[in-house]
Amino acid sequence: MTTMKSLKCIFFVIGNVVSISANAQYNIGISTSLYGGINAVQMNPAFISGSRQKIIVNFLGISSFPTDLLVTSGNFAAAIYSENERGLNYNSNIIGNVNRINQAQGPGCQISIGQRFGIGISSRIRSMEKITNINENTLGIISNNNNPQTFDLATHFRYNSHFWNEVGFTFGALMYKKEDRQIKFGITLRSLGGIQYMSVNCKNMSVQYRNADSTFVVKDVDMTASGNLYDTKWQSATNNVAGQLFDSKIGKGLSADIGAVYSCFPMVAKRNDSTGTLIYSDEYKLNVSVSITDIGSIKYPFASDNSYKISGNGVVTQEGLNYNSQKFENLLYYMQSSGFKIDTTKSITKMYMPTSLIMSVNYNILHRFHTVLTGLFSIISKNKPGVFFDNYLNLNTMYEGPRFSFGVPVSYRYATGKIDYGVMLRWRGVYLGTDNLKSAFTQSGINFYLGYQLILNKKPNIKPIVKAH
Repeated sequence: MTTMKSLKCIFFVIGNVVSISANAQYNIGISTSLYGGINAVQMNPAFISGSRQKIIVNFLGISSFPTDLLVTSGNFAAAIYSENERGLNYNSNIIGNVNRINQAQGPGCQISIGQRFGIGISSRIRSMEKITNINENTLGIISNNNNPQTFDLATHFRYNSHFWNEVGFTFGALMYKKEDRQIKFGITLRSLGGIQYMSVNCKNMSVQYRNADSTFVVKDVDMTASGNLYDTKWQSATNNVAGQLFDSKIGKGLSADIGAVYSCFPMVAKRNDSTGTLIYSDEYKLNVSVSITDIGSIKYPFASDNSYKISGNGVVTQEGLNYNSQKFENLLYYMQSSGFKIDTTKSITKMYMPTSLIMSVNYNILHRFHTVLTGLFSIISKNKPGVFFDNYLNLNTMYEGPRFSFGVPVSYRYATGKIDYGVMLRWRGVYLGTDNLKSAFTQSGINFYLGYQLILNKKPNIKPIVKAH
């Protein structure tokens, strides 16, 4: 039995995770499009007001973006647990964070009511996993597949995973309009259904491996873990995900998005011959958007939550870990008999949503050519149980038409200091794209999103501008 197999058991209490893990954030290519539909409304609910589309019916949207900051081979926890030694690509220049998100858009619809109002309903399934403050030497030892001598987790290592669904109602209104400018507001209220979660806070743990007798000496453990996955084997914790999506949810909660959009339109096109009044174009020159998304939390009731406090020192063997790792209850009993102190409690747990501030500036370069600068900033406390987005800036240059859109998003992520290049294509209601073309040539998996929505566009009120002589 190899060292890699045995390490899975030490990290078992750290890494029970949902089986879907990827990094999507907000499908930035399509979400910043004028024809982004529900994707755009999920970034700012004010976009539903005065929409260019009369009716949008959303059928399906999928995002799968596996991009890790420390590892680039599948799921972090699953890679450690795997019976097959898959190996990890380790980057010694990156310290301590992994963020993976996956989402699937469900059925939804949005309707534009005249030129001032808009309403919509949407559904979505989301999965997020966040690892922070892990010691890079730990990953270095594991990824090189060496027999470790001693390694330590970083102080205040945290691991959070969350899997939930949501149904939202959106309302938007044009609140102010004067000649060449207008201001729109919007709000989305969501009902949240919590499915699975895990939250781990490890303040300290030191592990020494003795190769001679295949023994781990674990010292100074100070760890707490809570979640609702402990009743099953970790290998099959989410095998019945489809059934859980339609059953009554374990956790319940509410969330909200709020946003505003300021639009500035071009100068005068011409004067109305009969009244002499000025006519303005309905193609804006500048859009400034500000929103706060995912304000809320999901509360898991007393009966669904198991919390464990693990402390002290102990000595475990490879054989013992492997034999007892099939069930979490057996593993806990083995760890207790090996010297660790484990206290079990039940409590109500609240998992916070990834609350973010999103700001964007959309400039109409020339008729159908636009450039959009977007910034996403996480504003939730990192010390609270829950998941959150990484901060980033994105510049998306697009050609936008009623039937066809093409964009080239360029993203800068603060956590890595790297720049990613993507592409977005839309033909009528079908869209697909990627925010990281390089992922197709790496082991991290293909970064992509795709979806289909039925779009009925409004007839333009004003023809394209012809400059007055």
